[in-house]
Amino acid sequence: EMQTLTMDSWREMFYEKIDEVKPQDKWDLTMHQDLDYNVLEPGWVQSVQEHAFASFQCSRCHHSWSSAQVVVLFHMYLDPHRRKSRVKMRVFRQECYECSEGNLEKPHFQEESVRRILAHLVNSIREKCYGEFVDHSQLAEVTVSGWPHGPHRSDHCEACRLGI
Repeated sequence: EMQTLTMDSWREMFYEKIDEVKPQDKWDLTMHQDLDYNVLEPGWVQSVQEHAFASFQCSRCHHSWSSAQVVVLFHMYLDPHRRKSRVKMRVFRQECYECSEGNLEKPHFQEESVRRILAHLVNSIREKCYGEFVDHSQLAEVTVSGWPHGPHRSDHCEACRLGI
């Protein structure tokens, strides 16, 4: 069942998580599908998550597949005046390998996956923006039963093509 969480859901969950660790600072999260890997504005830092879990469905032949190698790119900016700190995110797409249309499809994330992605993001913000030490052992990749362990088809992955 392909349910897509809206950007509002991502934002709500993000606010909740960042608020737990930085209640005094105001952060915002927005989607930017044109965000470039390793191209940063002054003052911004980058975080890449390479092992997000999501499902996909081809808009042409309706073949569906899952991947545990979905890449999410974040650019983060801590406002020195602490008024408007920002995160921009880009979610990389994958292409159907069953049909020859070559449509790049957007991933569909379930809530548990989004929560995990955002937990990583908040740790990256603490580390890269605030200079805090974060114990990553608590965030060891948890394997959830039923997650795919098949090969990653890098020739059908937008992020791999861009060298990420």
